[in-house]
Amino acid sequence: MQRRTNRSAPAATWMRTARSRGVVLVASLIVGVLILGLMMASMTVAQATSKWLQHLLEQTEALSLAEAATELRQKALITEIANFAKEDVLTEPRTHALGKGGKPQTVISRVRRIGAGGAAATDDLKTTDSDGVVSFVSYFQITARAVTGTSAIEVMRTVQVGKNPVFQYGVFYDDDLEILPGPDMTLAGRIHANGDIYLNGGATLRINSAYLRCTGEIYREAKRAGEGTKGTTLILQRGSTTFAPMEADNAPAARWVGSKVSPEYYGNFDGDPHQWVAYADATWQGTVKTQAHGTKEVASPQIKTITPGGYYHNEAGLVIEYAGNGVNVYARRDGAVSAVTSVLPAGTVALGTIYDGRQRKNLNTIEVDMAKLRDAGVMPDNGLVYAYRADTTEETPHGVVFKNGKELSGATMLVSPGPVYIQGDFNCPEAASSYAKQPSMLICDAVNLLSNAWDNTKTAASGVPRAGATTVNLAMASGIVRTPDTGGDYSGGLENFPRFHENWTGVTLRIRGSFMALFASMYATGPWKNATYGAPTRDWGFDPDLLNGGNAFAREIMPWAVSMRRVAWQDNVESVLD
Repeated sequence: MQRRTNRSAPAATWMRTARSRGVVLVASLIVGVLILGLMMASMTVAQATSKWLQHLLEQTEALSLAEAATELRQKALITEIANFAKEDVLTEPRTHALGKGGKPQTVISRVRRIGAGGAAATDDLKTTDSDGVVSFVSYFQITARAVTGTSAIEVMRTVQVGKNPVFQYGVFYDDDLEILPGPDMTLAGRIHANGDIYLNGGATLRINSAYLRCTGEIYREAKRAGEGTKGTTLILQRGSTTFAPMEADNAPAARWVGSKVSPEYYGNFDGDPHQWVAYADATWQGTVKTQAHGTKEVASPQIKTITPGGYYHNEAGLVIEYAGNGVNVYARRDGAVSAVTSVLPAGTVALGTIYDGRQRKNLNTIEVDMAKLRDAGVMPDNGLVYAYRADTTEETPHGVVFKNGKELSGATMLVSPGPVYIQGDFNCPEAASSYAKQPSMLICDAVNLLSNAWDNTKTAASGVPRAGATTVNLAMASGIVRTPDTGGDYSGGLENFPRFHENWTGVTLRIRGSFMALFASMYATGPWKNATYGAPTRDWGFDPDLLNGGNAFAREIMPWAVSMRRVAWQDNVESVLD
């Protein structure tokens, strides 16, 4: 029997193979399509990611530019307020050219004054802290908008500006403060230093104040090394009439504490500032505070406007000048300036000379008779008198002498870019006088006090003339020649903040006012060691009547210590600049 053969098997196999190849082909096509899709999707994502990263980069750059412009505007605002800029100047739009990739980018900033609740405000808020220091607070909103590529970012910052009248301090030093008198000295009023305080002396230094503060440390010795501890220092206990001593043996080498203390100085406090805080609080009951207590720096007035052409020159109601052609006097009323020299009594203003022992030179002066100026009826309504010699230089620091100022007709501010000499009693009328003591202030390069006995006969070859008892009621702001941190000439300290030219030994100089060392002297830079004088018995203190000059005097021409605190800020806010 013949076996049957299945001849269709190869065909079936071929068909199965073809079918498999088709499946593979389709699968390959599908995979290819998927891969292509993934590649296209990846490219799309990459492009989107790139665009997103570019946008993010632009946003970051715009934010950086806007914040930089806001910071610049904030700093400018502090300076302008300290220098009495008008409201329209404070709030005008500003253009800032800032760097971006080596190319300048323009950013616009604006400022507007707001109230504490966000509403527009025109008046400052008066505040008083626990130490009785008064500040005037206002609020401003600073905005800046920067555009980079397609990104626009706006920054809004709300700041609190505090204006602190520095004449509230009996002593204010924007530097280290040294008080090292030879004879007895009594000092009253708030005392603040943006730095260290050094207390020493040859006799008794009595701090009759419940406010002795510094942002550094207090030393019971001189700033210059090697002098040791001298005399007695007594400090009032806050809230009492008792004085507690600051003795050297409380800390070896007479160094008093702060946050940086070497064991060789620290002795029984073991380098622990907390022990110092406890000791100081227990001894003086809150009068004495240093950086260890958290004392903050008080912003210093930026008095850059006493130069000719500056704020005080332009705002003065009376200008007295020497420009090489005699003394000329100009009055400013209602914006109009007129010459008044010809209507003044003879001797009201005159040219003179003085021998300055500290400068070791004969200097030229303008002599101003305050009584004749007052009686002539030309004293300005705003009380601001600006006097200067255009030939004043560091080589020849010519100056101004104000004399016969015992009785003033109203609040008075004297300003000069060079050295000033106050001759005789100033602003201290007798009880029977028809005049009253007035708020008064002096801003100059260097303050010099001449007694009632001064007759201007002192020369380089003469002896030192004898001083007479003198009273001065005057707030004084001036420069100093500071003691270097690494040795060198002594500044003269607070006890020689007003410079002397007579033998005051055994004679009392009574000052009620304020002593403000705010900058380095530019012209009268002779070192204290040159001075030829005998030191007075110093009865110095704060004059509370400085606060009674009324808003126009206190707010418009008295210098401010300006501080700023950020209250709130927002990034990428909706535009409010358009």
